[in-house]
Amino acid sequence: MLTTVLFSILPLFLIMLIGYLASRSAKFGAGAEPAISAFVFYIALPALLFKVVAEAKISEGVPLQFPLIIVAACALFSALSILASRFLFRQDRPAAVQYALGSSFGNVAYLGVPVILGIVGSDAGLAAGIGQLTHNLFFMLLYPILFPLLAAAKTEGSFGAKIRTAADKAILKNPVVWGIAAGLLVAAIDVPLPGPIADTTNLLAAAAAPVALFAIGLTLRRTVTSLRSGHLSFAPVIGASLGKLIVFPVITVLIAGLLPGLPSDWYQVLVLLAAMPTSASGFILAQAETDNAEATAANIVLSSILALVTIPVVAVVFLG
Repeated sequence: MLTTVLFSILPLFLIMLIGYLASRSAKFGAGAEPAISAFVFYIALPALLFKVVAEAKISEGVPLQFPLIIVAACALFSALSILASRFLFRQDRPAAVQYALGSSFGNVAYLGVPVILGIVGSDAGLAAGIGQLTHNLFFMLLYPILFPLLAAAKTEGSFGAKIRTAADKAILKNPVVWGIAAGLLVAAIDVPLPGPIADTTNLLAAAAAPVALFAIGLTLRRTVTSLRSGHLSFAPVIGASLGKLIVFPVITVLIAGLLPGLPSDWYQVLVLLAAMPTSASGFILAQAETDNAEATAANIVLSSILALVTIPVVAVVFLG
C-alpha cells in the first residue's frame, strides 16, 4: 500500500520540482506563473471537467447516500476550517475562505483516482469517478461565490447586490461552470463527440494536472521567502494540512455512520477520497481570486509529503 501511494505522489513532486527549478531562470519571470495559471483555469481545467462529466456513467447506479455524505463532509469541514482560521489563527475573512479552500479541497482526481484503483481495484472506478466529480463540483461552484462575498464584506453596497455580483462571476462568467454544463449536455444527449473535438478536449484535459503543478513549482520560491520572512506563518499551513489529512477523513467516517447501507467498495472510496492531500486545482482557484495564493501552495507541498504516511494509516484504521 505504501509503495502504491509513493509511486502515485512522486510524479507530482517531480513536476513541482521542475517548476521550482524553472523559476530560477529569467525566462520564467514574474509574469509567467499568472499566465500559466490563467491557462489552466480558463482552458485546461474546464476541458478536464467537461471530459469527466461527459464520460460519467451515472446510469449504472449510484447509492444516494454516497454524494450526500461527500457534500455534508465538505460543508462541515469547510465551516470548521473557516472558524479555525478566524478564531485560532486570527486571519481576516478573505484569508479564512482561502484557508478553508486549502485545507478542504482534496486532490481527488489527479491523485485520488489512481490511489483508489491501486488499493480498492478497478471495480471501484465508477465510485471514484462519481466521488471526485461531486467533490470538485462542491468546491468549484461554492468557492467562487463565497470568496467575493467575504472579500467585499467591508465595501459599499447591499448584500443582495454582492450576491448578484458574486453569482454573476461564479456562474455566468466562470469557465469551470460552462465546462461542467457542456459535459452534462453531452452526457444527456449520449452522442459521441466528433473525433477531432474529442482529441482536442483530451489533450487540453491532460494538460490541467501537470501545468497546474508546474505553476505551483514556479511560486515555491516566493512561498519559501514568505515563510522565512514571517509574511507567511507556519502554524496555519501545518493546521490546514493536518486537518485535511486527519480530521476530514474522521468527519467523513462519522457522517457515513449516520447514513448506513453504503456498499463496501463505495465506502472505501469515500474514505480514501477524504484522505487525499490538497489539490493543485485549489491553488488555481485561489490564484484566480487573489494574487496571494502562497499559503495554498504551501499546503499542497506539506500535505502531499505527509500523505505518504497518513493515507496508509487512514486505510488501515478505517478500512482494515
